[in-house]
Amino acid sequence: IQSEGEMQAWYDKVRVANAEPKNGEEAALSRVGPQLYEKIFKHYTKKQWDKYPEELDASVLMRLPCRTTTDDRYFSCKWQALPVRGYTRIFENMLFTGACKDKVQLRLNCDFFKVREQLPKHALLV
Repeated sequence: IQSEGEMQAWYDKVRVANAEPKNGEEAALSRVGPQLYEKIFKHYTKKQWDKYPEELDASVLMRLPCRTTTDDRYFSCKWQALPVRGYTRIFENMLFTGACKDKVQLRLNCDFFKVREQLPKHALLV
């Protein structure tokens, strides 16, 4: 595949027609076809969310971009970038240094639904 047109033609040939996918697997197959589904989406979702695509709502995979170009960015936004030292460093800085370190409480190895009644009540709780 050498052009956007060729990529679009390939998608059109391999996509599984489905106007109303019922789960993530059907959604992915309708967007990229079986070959890319097997090589990328099927195992990515298991790694990312510990669920196979058929266990996810169709909307989850419908929002992922399917490119016809070599642009590998998630969004087609001019101002998008990745942190130079990665996301881990950003969170380390927010949690352990600087002005935020005393304002953010970190709780590990707990189930939100079991402890949510113990958490402070405010609009910014994530």
